[in-house]
Amino acid sequence: MVKLLSAIGLITGICLFTSCTKKQDYGNTAVEKMSSGWWVLAYSSKNGPIVIPPPASWDTASNHIFFVTYNTSGDSSNAIWVDDLEGIGSPYDVKAVLDANLADYTMSSTGAPNEYDPTNSVTWASGKIFPKGGLSRTGVVTDSIFVQFLLANNPGDTLTIRGVARTGFDADEWPAQPYTPTP
Repeated sequence: MVKLLSAIGLITGICLFTSCTKKQDYGNTAVEKMSSGWWVLAYSSKNGPIVIPPPASWDTASNHIFFVTYNTSGDSSNAIWVDDLEGIGSPYDVKAVLDANLADYTMSSTGAPNEYDPTNSVTWASGKIFPKGGLSRTGVVTDSIFVQFLLANNPGDTLTIRGVARTGFDADEWPAQPYTPTP
């Protein structure tokens, strides 16, 4: 009986000890409400829509580019990365830190280095995220984004990016058939 009570006491003690252990709460990022993956279209003020040739395995030339906005390593509430993941193509690829204003969902810059091409810096940028301001391919209400850039190597040529937040549903993905079927 003593062994049984000792075993029960030991198990109870272990349970109490582990239940009181503080769990790590990683929390959210400072610019979480402006961070997302976006399906966007890109336009040049001089050359019109930027056409992206699809890989041979895709069945559509949707021209949609996956674009992302995310927090900086310092997790500042007034700075945000904008990144086309080199999907637009040269000379328009852009990855830069812009000033962020969480109160009105805007981002801007009067000069920022371009991580993809240091010689093609962002000389000016302005943009806005519209919460619940867009519709996905299937009509799901989602956020939308509109950003314009001037790049040093393209004077007078405004790059405009606009689109909607990724929903995560397969039917809302671009291209329509992103996966290669297995035989």
